[in-house]
Amino acid sequence: MPRTRNSGRPPAAASLSSTQHKNSPPLRKEIPAVVSPVAGDCSSAPRPRPKTTGRPRNFETVLEWHDQGLTVYDLERIRREPPHSSPDSENGGNVTSQSNAVMPPPSAPNRGDRGAGKRRHKPRAMMNWKATIPSARAKVLCLGMSYASVVDQLKASGVDGESVMLNPMSGVERAVELVRRNVLTEMDGRDLARILSLEESDEYAAYTVSLERGSVYEEGRHMTANFNRGRFVRDLMCRWGNGRDSSKRESGKTGKSRGRIVRSIQFREVYLDYFWIPPGSWAMTHWKRSFFRDMLPDLAVLGLLEEAGRVYLPFCLHCFKEVVAAKKVLLKHYTVTFLEKKNLHEHSLWRSTQRINAKEMQYWLGKDLNQEELYCTFSAKSVKDGSEDSHVSKDDLLDVYRRIRNVEQVRMIRLTALRKGEKGSFVGLEKKEGKKNTDEEMPEDLDKKKL
Repeated sequence: MPRTRNSGRPPAAASLSSTQHKNSPPLRKEIPAVVSPVAGDCSSAPRPRPKTTGRPRNFETVLEWHDQGLTVYDLERIRREPPHSSPDSENGGNVTSQSNAVMPPPSAPNRGDRGAGKRRHKPRAMMNWKATIPSARAKVLCLGMSYASVVDQLKASGVDGESVMLNPMSGVERAVELVRRNVLTEMDGRDLARILSLEESDEYAAYTVSLERGSVYEEGRHMTANFNRGRFVRDLMCRWGNGRDSSKRESGKTGKSRGRIVRSIQFREVYLDYFWIPPGSWAMTHWKRSFFRDMLPDLAVLGLLEEAGRVYLPFCLHCFKEVVAAKKVLLKHYTVTFLEKKNLHEHSLWRSTQRINAKEMQYWLGKDLNQEELYCTFSAKSVKDGSEDSHVSKDDLLDVYRRIRNVEQVRMIRLTALRKGEKGSFVGLEKKEGKKNTDEEMPEDLDKKKL
């Protein structure tokens, strides 16, 4: 604020209060305009305040800013800005001081500007996020099952889910209702109910693979593919990723990158669906020999399984025969265990299936809960009456079958991926009389080795 030469105090107008005499003219008209001096004339120039940069702040300008409703933070930001020259200064005329010119109302201070006062952080617009936080749920792979997309299937069927559905929340009851309304097929509804029951506790995230095309499936959770193909595991890596090498790209035969980034994913458990195994040649057609000799070893070799990850196969004649026939390959990567009925609680898909209401599963989804009692057991007579196979003889099959403990109670075959330094074997077999086993060991023998 400039001071007069005669006195060392501000002008009288500056000391007037807001309750001045009503006949007095407006305050800003009593103060003459301060004109910046012409170059070479210093008689009329006010003495500058020491250590002041930017635009001067006289009383008239402060009143104008106050009338415009600006705050102290706005004044501080404007004071820091360098003054702008007028058009007269470019023509060589007198330059009017910026303090006397009427300033337009400045824009609101930026939130990141230090002159704006307290710094404010940018609000977190979570609805605009494009990437989700990685989930801590264990991933499981369900072979022979389908993960239907409820929202997309409702749109494809022309059903308004918000106004029509009695169970708007995702769950087993909603899957049953979709089957009752003919939105989903019985098979897709049954798979969806079992998957939602598996994910209900937020412990697992299910991924499915099948060749079904009866509904619209979840793009990020379902893969339409044939898991008997030799390149299935590599296609799975390109679709969902390989946990061992998440930063590299998959290379082709020529060594050049294909441009598909390999993301990080590993499965804790892999299930071959046991819920529907028709008799006859269905299993031989859908679960070919390449599935046991190529695909299952590739899961462990290429890193799609977690450490000590598990693969569960139904204890049917076809799976038993193929596991025994491919034991030289499988025992390089897995330990084979025959799981009894009392230990089925560790099979997460079986455990979640048992939580579904038995009447709804029977009447609306078309199956009994205990399908393992129908499809996951067989007798030695079935082995004898079976057809001959060039890869494995009936004597080898009967030899392993008869040495399984409590074979009448066995319902699943469990393959456990080997840790570093471990050797694969069949666990739970009776020892041969007078012979030393080479690839079959008892659980007690494994415990002694660990000690």
